[in-house]
Amino acid sequence: MGEIYGLDISAAQLTNCHRLVTTRGWSVDLFLGKAEELPFKSDSFDSVFHIGGINFFTEKKKAIDEMIRVARPGSKIVIADESEQVARVVARFLRLSRSTQDSKVDASVPVHLVPKTMKEIRVDGIWKMHGQYHGYCLEFRKPG
Repeated sequence: MGEIYGLDISAAQLTNCHRLVTTRGWSVDLFLGKAEELPFKSDSFDSVFHIGGINFFTEKKKAIDEMIRVARPGSKIVIADESEQVARVVARFLRLSRSTQDSKVDASVPVHLVPKTMKEIRVDGIWKMHGQYHGYCLEFRKPG
């Protein structure tokens, strides 16, 4: 197994994650930061995985470009998030808990933001319940 790194914009989420990985005995290096400005060198990772939250990003394209930047040539990049229906529920919750939260949520699959130069671009539905998908998984490979 290789090295694992995690990044979140929320210090509280990183604290929760640190608690979990410590309890499980996992070796994970955690960083506070933004997906749109990853604090890693170009061509650093064998794979890049992003789960949850991209629906609420104001600069999705910039975040995807950063994921591509830090991935080594030939690496797979995976982005998973909730469906539009689930994102609307989350957005309603956020507006209740944060009155200044922007009410706009774009829960479309950001496949249109993936550069055409990427390889093996694929989208699948995930988290199927009651015959309906509640999320998506977008994956592609950085050319080698």
